[in-house]
Parts: sequence; C-alpha cells; structure tokens
Amino acid sequence: MSKRRVVITGVGPVAPNGTGKEAFWEALMTGRSGIRQITRFDASAYACRVAGLVEDLNLDEFIEPRRSRHMGRFAQLAVVGALLAMRDAGLNEQDATEAARRGVCLGVSQNAVDILERGFEQFLKGGARKASPALTGNAFPHAAAAEISIACRCEGPTSTISAGCASGTAAIGAAREEIRSGRADVMLSGGADGAVTPYVLAAMCATRVLPSQKDGEDPGEISRPFDATRRGGVLAEGAGVLVLEELNHALRRGARIYGEIVGYGSNAEAHGMVGFADNDTFLERSMRLALADGRLRPNEVDYICAHGPSDGCDTQETRAIKAVFGAHAYSLAVSSIKSMIGNPLASAGPLQVITAALALEHQKVPPTTNYQVPDPECDLDYVPNQPRVCRVNVALVNSHGFGGANHSLVVARYRDYRRG
Repeated sequence: MSKRRVVITGVGPVAPNGTGKEAFWEALMTGRSGIRQITRFDASAYACRVAGLVEDLNLDEFIEPRRSRHMGRFAQLAVVGALLAMRDAGLNEQDATEAARRGVCLGVSQNAVDILERGFEQFLKGGARKASPALTGNAFPHAAAAEISIACRCEGPTSTISAGCASGTAAIGAAREEIRSGRADVMLSGGADGAVTPYVLAAMCATRVLPSQKDGEDPGEISRPFDATRRGGVLAEGAGVLVLEELNHALRRGARIYGEIVGYGSNAEAHGMVGFADNDTFLERSMRLALADGRLRPNEVDYICAHGPSDGCDTQETRAIKAVFGAHAYSLAVSSIKSMIGNPLASAGPLQVITAALALEHQKVPPTTNYQVPDPECDLDYVPNQPRVCRVNVALVNSHGFGGANHSLVVARYRDYRRG
C-alpha cells in the first residue's frame, strides 16, 4: 500500500525582512534586506555589529502579554509563525475536534539563550536565591514546540529536533513521516531561533564565522552569497512554520495547496563541528537521496533554494549541485535568500521551504542580492539581484548544520494523480 501524500496548506514566515506571507514575499521580490545595525544591546565592541532582526512584529496581536513576557524569544517567534500558518491554511487554532490528529515538530538550534543569559547573570550576581524560576520551563529546547501545541490546540505527536542550522528542515522531514505513517493528519512544522544575544554574538565573533563590518558599510549589503567578495554569513533570528496536511484531508475541506513534499534526504558528515567536510559528497548525497525518495530525475528540478550562507560553504554547495545535476546544473535557477535575511539558524530551512512553496504558486523565484563579483568556482545561475519569472514545477531546498548535518527536501506543484 502506498504511503499517504503530504501537502503544504499554510505558511507562517517570521523573517527579518517581513512577517506574514504577503510581507515576506514582497520583500523577497523587491530585494529588501532585514539585516540592520544591532540596537537591542551595545554591540560597539563586537567585530560584527549587524544581524538579521525581526523588528516589525507586534507580539500583542498574537500572544497575550502576560504569557508572552515569560517566553524566550525563540518561543515567541515560533508561536507567531504557527498562528500565521494555521490562519493561512484556513484552520481555527482553537478547534478541538481534530486536536488529537494535529501535532507539532519544530527544529531548534539555540533554544532560549536570552532567558539563559539573564538567568545566569542574576545567579552570578546574587547567588542561589536569585536563580530565575524561568529556567525550569521557558528556557528548555522543547519550550517553543510546547507553546505552539498550547496556542494551536495540538494534542497529537509533538517533538523538537536539533541539527544546527538544518534543524527546521529536519523537523519538516520528520513531520512528513508522522503524516505518511498515519499518526497524524495535520502537523505544524518548521523552526525557530532567537539567538541574537550578547553572548551568542560574542561567541560567534570569537570563532570568526561572522563578517567584520567595514566603516560606513550598508548592513544590507554585507551578506553576499556566491559572490567572490563574500566574507561570512550574518547571524539572524526568525521563525518559519508550515501546515503540513495529508492530501485527502486537505481536499475534503477544500484547502489551498501550495505544493507537495515529494522527497527528503539526510546524512551526517561525521567529520567536524563547523563547516563542510573537506569534500562535498555529503550534500551531494542528501540531494540524491531526496530525488530518489521523490522518484525524480535531476532534470525535473527547476529551482534550488540554496543553503548559500555567504562563506566557504557556497563553493562546496556549487560543486555538489554540479555533481548531482550534471549539465542541467547550468539550466537551474539557484538563489540564496540569506542575502536578504542572514542566517536565522533553525528557521533558515523552513523559510527556504516557504520560499519554494511561494515560488511554485507565483512561478517566480527570488534573487540572490548583493551579487556583484562572479567567483570562478561558483559559476551557476544565482539569479543575481532581480527576481525572475520562470517555470517552477519542482523546487529543491538545501540545509547544512554545524556538526555536519545535511538535509535536502523537494517540493513539487500538486498534481491530481498518484505518484508511482
């Protein structure tokens, strides 16, 4: 018996350049960046003083203030993304009739570091009696998924996955399996991180994975994937949550279908904690696994929403794409939205999946902005600086995480026939 098919019926982007489907897509199409100077705390002593920040968000519109102020930033963003996705899918978050068949699978990379930092500061200054009780519930990694389950009445399978920057894509792959196996009909899935904090920024600056800011440089021009002058990715925050739904369940209620998740593949490099392994066969393997899972030939893919973090990984991803797609690699549209949003860690992959779903709907792909100087080692079509109207029937999303996690996912336009 064939496995149940899984479609996307709702999207909830909470990105540095736009919250909500319309604002996010408009920002991508106009090349608007959400990377800006950090003003939440004094970053004047940091080598990198910019980040992708969600600044256009009124939390009171989504979460009761009394509840919101006890949440970590990652949980706040996650709940907003989930509510947006539910409403976009035409689902009532308070509906209890199918709560037992509705679940959550969320990817998290850093958890509630803002609560942890404040709690440790109180403890170090005041001792045991000043320890914050918030650490017992609101700071643990599963807090964001738990908050979604409460806000959206999800009583089905609920879990949290951590795989570095690939956490959100891994969560979507796992949520798909919950539906395919029959354990759920609807899953809220994606990722969230709120790690633009003093200590995390300092630690990342210390490892020199972030670009130092030049005097007078426009923050929105610092992230430049695949460009020869790139010098590192930009830390960001955000959330991306999708409603995944069993196909017949979606058809019965007349839901709009953005696309079908037809393929997924993952592997571990078993090599080191930061960067790609010395060769690029692992990302190549995850793409091959995703295509095989979807029973797709490489030449059926039209668009790749690349990992593209604006560092040395860009070269290895380019080589992996050429290894998988051969001559067709030069016919593909390849772009990185990190040029506009930075790297929001666990939410990067889900925001890419949302981008792919909207590309299927609009038959347009977003550009790679700030692309000025071609890199001879990155010689594909990166859709430089301007969006493009083109055929998008099948899109592939790549994610790579610290620790060597590689995840690839394929989204295709929904067709009213059963594959295979």
